[in-house]
Amino acid sequence: MNQKHRHSATKSQRMKHKLWVAYFLLSVIPALFLAYLISRGTITGSAMKTSQLIPMLIGLGALILMSVSALVILYRSITSLEEITQKTMRFVKENANVNILMDTNDETEKLNTCFIEMVKEIQHKVNEVNKYAVTLGETNKKLSQMAIKDGLTQLYNQIYIKERLNNEIKRAEQFNQPLSVMMLDIDNFKKYNDFYGHLAGDNTLKEISNLIMGNIRDIDIPARYGGEEFMVILPGAKSSEASQVAEKIRLSIANYPFPTVGPSKNNAPADKTTSLTISIGVASYYKESGIKTSTELIKAADNALLHQAKKKGKNQVALYV
Repeated sequence: MNQKHRHSATKSQRMKHKLWVAYFLLSVIPALFLAYLISRGTITGSAMKTSQLIPMLIGLGALILMSVSALVILYRSITSLEEITQKTMRFVKENANVNILMDTNDETEKLNTCFIEMVKEIQHKVNEVNKYAVTLGETNKKLSQMAIKDGLTQLYNQIYIKERLNNEIKRAEQFNQPLSVMMLDIDNFKKYNDFYGHLAGDNTLKEISNLIMGNIRDIDIPARYGGEEFMVILPGAKSSEASQVAEKIRLSIANYPFPTVGPSKNNAPADKTTSLTISIGVASYYKESGIKTSTELIKAADNALLHQAKKKGKNQVALYV
């Protein structure tokens, strides 16, 4: 036992001795009171009446009972304190996985040590919970992004872009502003995909997504609408402005050397590049256009894409009129 623990043990023993002395003194009070009465001559066999003796005996008995009760309470208190200390020590060791040196007889110090260790363990658990909460928050953020974005191109997906278009139409109507939509489709992409393989097709979709992003404004909203088809919302843009943006995108894609991934089933060399083109349909929303909903606006842009740009030879921009 080190010096600190010996000092604690001595201090604890002194405290217990003082408590026992105090309760012992309380226990002899009835005897001292009785001796005082006898010495004063108050109690004599013939002088004291029965009416005086009975209350005296009752009071004396009550004092003795109180003293005995005090001694019993003291004994039980010390025993309970020791039991609580032992249970607390076992609880801390079993649940907190700590090794506490309890080389002391001071029950109060033991309880205090156990309490400190329990607080440390609780703080450790709180820190773990906070760490898990941060991880969960990051995971939820990623899941939220996955719910509104296309996994391959990282553009918005069809579900999100339709909902966003509804909101943009409401805002355009409220503030009397124009709004345009572009529908873009890669020309002959199925043949390209079959010839060079799906890996080349996926890489091409990523490249085209980057080219679209690089030629639109920060406020424009691009999306992969499905397969090789894309969509862009242009808030505040008139049809002429939207057509200019669409032409920039068309030219950038037509002049871009898309790398192929080989060798493919047709023995295309791995270092070969190829060209691709894209057809774009543009439609605009304004109060006089007769277009009222997002569905009608998308259909108008799609009609311009399929029935004008595609039918007229592809690789061009068509404006819905």
